[in-house]
Amino acid sequence: MRIHTLAKRVGIDPDTVRFYEARGLLPQPRRLPNGYRDYDDADVQRLHFIRHCRALEMPLEEIQALLRVWEGTPSRHRDVHALIRAQQQRVRERLRALRALERQLQALLARCQHGPQQEPTGRCRVLDALAHDLCEASCGARHASPVSQSR
Repeated sequence: MRIHTLAKRVGIDPDTVRFYEARGLLPQPRRLPNGYRDYDDADVQRLHFIRHCRALEMPLEEIQALLRVWEGTPSRHRDVHALIRAQQQRVRERLRALRALERQLQALLARCQHGPQQEPTGRCRVLDALAHDLCEASCGARHASPVSQSR
């Protein structure tokens, strides 16, 4: 089958197929006399495997390691479990970071005493806080924020 047919069967873009080939996740296909790539059902199965791993947000290097085991390198279940545990840990760390991000956004929204309506002063406290936090983060400056001055 040609690349567009393969991509459609797996539910990915043909450029993604080319990317996986370039990264060594998918072997270079044989070429037809007209130069077109020719794929088979094994390529479909391999791309489904890769796609599932990517849905789990696994890094490409770890997918390559899993593919080597899946394709017949002497099965080292301990290595497979270690890779999955490492990914699980990365997901947990990301969840912690996302929860911290959510708390920061909630704190920004809490600065608005009047909700999404305009503040009586005409200034938006969320924008003031963002400007102040940005300045502190990039300049290291520690000064009173316009929010605290307007109270």
